[in-house]
Amino acid sequence: MRSVEVDGTDVIGRLMNDDGLLRRLYPAELFHPRFLRTLGMLPTEYLFYYYNQQLALENQRRAGVTRGEELRSLNQNVWTDLTTNLRQGRVGPALEAYRRYLNRRNASYMRLDAVAESAFQRPDPDWDPFEGATGYHRIAVSAIRALTSSKAQPLVLNVLNSGGFSELKPSDTVEMPCMVDRSGPQLLPARPLPETARGLVVTVKEYERMTIRAAIEQRWDVAALALTVNPMVRNWDAAHTFLDRLAERDQEHSAAYRVRDILQS
Repeated sequence: MRSVEVDGTDVIGRLMNDDGLLRRLYPAELFHPRFLRTLGMLPTEYLFYYYNQQLALENQRRAGVTRGEELRSLNQNVWTDLTTNLRQGRVGPALEAYRRYLNRRNASYMRLDAVAESAFQRPDPDWDPFEGATGYHRIAVSAIRALTSSKAQPLVLNVLNSGGFSELKPSDTVEMPCMVDRSGPQLLPARPLPETARGLVVTVKEYERMTIRAAIEQRWDVAALALTVNPMVRNWDAAHTFLDRLAERDQEHSAAYRVRDILQS
């Protein structure tokens, strides 16, 4: 994010010069205020894994679990609660179980990787997630409404890069501001990527393309190269070892892959 406007006035400079404001922008202190000022932009939370990957790894090891494993546990629990309550016709308790799930999931967002805090450490937050101004459910409903309306609404959606960033292919998917109505999403004009972000964006997108190609063509060599290109890996031996273990543990889905010699060298 390169600008933040309030009533038509860009306040990004005020944000960048206030350590307190910068520290309150994220669920935890993902980025040091000095880093944000030097970068001159506000990264999304997921860029923490590229800019602070060693800290993320250390915190996962301290917690003894990954965010994905915790979400799997949260999901299994809520599905059990929903199934039990709905089979007994108890709609109220089912909705309450889902509300608790959303609160715990939202309140723990990025906390494990940033500060090694488990999603199960804190008490349940006492607020109604359905009243929040943001969230996946809000975006979904807003998109549905906009797509059935003649009045265009501004939304940030995943769309084709047609007319977006010149550094990427038109067929690439990007998450960008759009104007949306019943004719579909129309990408808003975007400034060229700054030099400090261009390399990362282009490299990660190439990794994504190669990952898709590896899955479609069922090729281990392309999968290994994709991981090697990824800025969070950048290591052929590590990629090779990971895929070797993956092939061993998930033989059902990996048996059809061609070019297997890459895992036997």
